[in-house]
Amino acid sequence: RTEHIPDGVLNATRERATARAPTALDSAAMPRETLSGIAAVVASLTALALPAVASAADYYVDAATGDDSRTAAQAQDPATPWDTIGRATAEGTLTEGDVIHVAGPSVYNEDVSIPAGVTLEGSGQPVIDNSPSTSPAVVAPAAGGSIEGFTIRAPSASVVQMDLAGETIVRGNVFDADNASASIGN
Repeated sequence: RTEHIPDGVLNATRERATARAPTALDSAAMPRETLSGIAAVVASLTALALPAVASAADYYVDAATGDDSRTAAQAQDPATPWDTIGRATAEGTLTEGDVIHVAGPSVYNEDVSIPAGVTLEGSGQPVIDNSPSTSPAVVAPAAGGSIEGFTIRAPSASVVQMDLAGETIVRGNVFDADNASASIGN
């Protein structure tokens, strides 16, 4: 049986067919399995070309149950925390984005130095008390650190000293000193 196709329809069909001649990388002309294989190869090559990004870690400090002889891996479990903030901040494996969770309402009798890019986060309003030291109770020697949720107590005129070359966050803290002040900058 023969059907008559109007000239306008036939010409439009021919134009689409010639305008879309398949090329070597034409996805419309490739089977779905081939496209999936190409996508997998591209993803694998991309993963190999990009450097590995370390994910942020959480560490725990609790003066009531902690032990500074524990390893960094052990201190990443809230059930096996370190005893002092100083042990946590001295850990050589800390990287930007890490969070040190400090349990309160314990009192931590020490000076604290916050590593660059590390968050020191208190829960239960822990107290940092560096009495009788005359040095600042908390020092953020490099930008990008954060301290929040503490009572910071010091007998000296300088309670907190920070280098604000970049963003440093001080939020939700109580400052308690005889001659309370904060030293910001170098």
